[in-house]
Amino acid sequence: METRFFTYVKGVAACIGFISILFSNVVFAGITIEEFINTMGATDADNGNKKNKAISEKEILSYYYSGPYVHDMWGQTVELGTHNNMRVIAEHPCGDVCPAYTKRVIRYDAPLKDCVARGGVINLVGVPSGILNAADKYCVPKILNGYQ
Repeated sequence: METRFFTYVKGVAACIGFISILFSNVVFAGITIEEFINTMGATDADNGNKKNKAISEKEILSYYYSGPYVHDMWGQTVELGTHNNMRVIAEHPCGDVCPAYTKRVIRYDAPLKDCVARGGVINLVGVPSGILNAADKYCVPKILNGYQ
């Protein structure tokens, strides 16, 4: 029994290693996965001095699509940097069945009343809430208008 388990684990590790090598040169939203990993942090601890780093729309869109696996991030908030002189926050709320119902919401850290004047757009974003999906208003970067 133990031999089967360890053989399985080694096989999974080998698959993950192969997949990471296979996709290391994949270009998504104009940057490779390696460039994405070098420019974006997965957690606040990893971000360190990147919190005040100006980030581009391309980096925001790239994080939305290929950031850390959303189910691994449930309940966490990550500061990605600044865009249009506003902090960009990635939240990962979850409903009643976590981590299965985790949602990634990338937004500006700005009051809704100032959103449009500062270069953002107000979007209704469906966010898991218990067994329901509630729509909340967020100030989001224009590049994500309609995506979330």
